[in-house]
Amino acid sequence: MFQPIRTDPPPDQVRRITFVPFLADGRCVLIDEPGDPALPSGEVLDGEHYLLDTVLRVPLQTAGFRYQRFRPFGLDGDHLYGWIEGAPYTGWRPHADVELTADSAEDATLEYDADGTKVRYRRKAEPHAVSSPFAGMRDHAKYLVLEDVVEHLRSHGFADTKVVSNRLERNGRRVTVWAFR
Repeated sequence: MFQPIRTDPPPDQVRRITFVPFLADGRCVLIDEPGDPALPSGEVLDGEHYLLDTVLRVPLQTAGFRYQRFRPFGLDGDHLYGWIEGAPYTGWRPHADVELTADSAEDATLEYDADGTKVRYRRKAEPHAVSSPFAGMRDHAKYLVLEDVVEHLRSHGFADTKVVSNRLERNGRRVTVWAFR
C-alpha cells in the first residue's frame, strides 16, 4: 500500500511509476485492454530522470498519451504513483496506438443489478446513431468485464471455457468465447 506524499521524491528513490491520466475536463483516461482497463505504468530506465524523461516516455509508449502536468501522490517503496494531465498524442514521436477510454472517475467501473447478481461494466461513450453507422441507440454502451463473463459461464455449468479471440475493431472490442458443458 502506498504512502501519500506531497513533494517529489529524490530521483534515486524512484524505479517504477504508475500514472493516473486525466484530460483537462477532469475525465480519467484508461487503456482499453482485454479484461479490465489499465493505467500507464513503467520502469525508470538507467540514465533517466523520472521527472524529465520517464514521465514523458511511459505514457507515450503505453497509452499514446502526452502529459502537460505531473503531480506525484503516493509512494510504495520505489514505486511512485502520480496524476498526469494531458491529451491523447497525435504527433510524430513514437507512441502506442491503443484505444483509450475517457470517463469520469465514478464511471470507470460501474455495477448494476441483474436479478440479484452484481454485474461490473464500463460506460463507453458512443457517437449518436445518426452520425455513425456503428453507433448504438444511446450515447453510451456498457462493456462487461471479460473475467466476469467467463466466471458467469463457469458458474452456470460451462466448465470448459476459453477466450478464443479478443480484438479491437473500429466499432469496439469484440471477444469470442467458447464454452462447453
